Amino acid sequence: MDPGTYFLGVQAIDQSFAGIDFASETNFIITGTGVTVESQAEVSVSPNPAHDDVVVIGLALSSVQICTLDGTLVLNSVCS
Repeated sequence: MDPGTYFLGVQAIDQSFAGIDFASETNFIITGTGVTVESQAEVSVSPNPAHDDVVVIGLALSSVQICTLDGTLVLNSVCS
C-alpha cells in the first residue's frame, strides 16, 4: 500500500446478507515499506529458494545483508 492515512469501517453480515450497523470508524497510517533502494546495480542471487548456501554476484559489492521477511538479519557479510 502507498504511504498515507487509511480509514476502516467494519460491519457484520449474516448468511442472508443482512447487516448490522457499522462499528466506529477507525484509521491507520502507512509511513513506508521500510525498503530503501540505494542503487540500481544488477545483483544476482541464486538458488531461489535457497536452503543452506547462497551465491550473490554483483558489480562492486561492498557488503551483503540478508534478512527474513519479518526483517530478522540472518547474514551480514563484508565482501572482499
